[in-house]
Amino acid sequence: MVRATVLLPVRNGGRWLEETIQSLEDQTFKEFELLVIDDGSTDNSIEIIKRSNLQHIRIIPGPQQGLARALALGVNEAKTEIIFRQDSDDISRPSRFQLQYNFLEKNKDHVAVGSNIVLINEYGKKIKVVKKPLTNNAIRLSLTVECPLIHPAVAFRKSAVLAAGNYWSPSSDPFPEDFHLWSRLIKRGEIANIPSILVMYRIHDKSLSQEHAITLFKVALTITEKNINDELSSTKLSKKQINAIKILGNRNEDKGKISLLQAIEILKIHVILKRKVGYRFWQKGISFKFYLRPFYWVLKNPNMNYK
Repeated sequence: MVRATVLLPVRNGGRWLEETIQSLEDQTFKEFELLVIDDGSTDNSIEIIKRSNLQHIRIIPGPQQGLARALALGVNEAKTEIIFRQDSDDISRPSRFQLQYNFLEKNKDHVAVGSNIVLINEYGKKIKVVKKPLTNNAIRLSLTVECPLIHPAVAFRKSAVLAAGNYWSPSSDPFPEDFHLWSRLIKRGEIANIPSILVMYRIHDKSLSQEHAITLFKVALTITEKNINDELSSTKLSKKQINAIKILGNRNEDKGKISLLQAIEILKIHVILKRKVGYRFWQKGISFKFYLRPFYWVLKNPNMNYK
């Protein structure tokens, strides 16, 4: 019986796809359909998938209009309520699907759940562990600074994603479609991250996040600015505080830096946001860099250092 869908968009992903498929075969949770969106592959990607030992596989042609539109098609085509995201160059740990499925079955108020991950290089060597905020309040807070979920480590409810407008992008150009979706999805229910490391996330020069890092960073800034405004919509702010929000989306594109005084004003906004979502400083689940990010912008040009 199929109880979940694994949504896998692929376009010439043959280099690491065998490892990815093996990780799906090794899952302790077996009751899933692998839904492959073939978005114009010209290599052996589809052959690798077809010769796998997975019992339920469905391959449909993608629109070839960017990742967001391929994913939106996949969500619409999924036959189950729970959907796991999977990328063609990442490895899911054997317990991933079972843990995330159980979490969503137990926590009906949650619309999505991610996990911590370990970064690996193109040869599979461990780089570092990446920890993300765990609780819904911590994730709400993080959405005003950065994307708090690792996209290919997320499981979500189809109905909630559709109610939030599904994956979306303005064009086929690179776009942080996951950050954009989580910012809308959190208004439909709670989101969490499981503290376990459930995905080995591969970093390489040809990945979208690396190849188009500067473009994605600039768009992400506009998303964080909107998330701040959404959270503070019913809060009376001073003129300085309003200007601090504007700094996020209107920094000089050439230099990218801000002044120390501007960083302090942004930090004040973050403290207000922390209180707004009912989050205490000493609670676990959010990185300390939430408070340090404005000062990082003082020291370095983030457009050239975004990950």
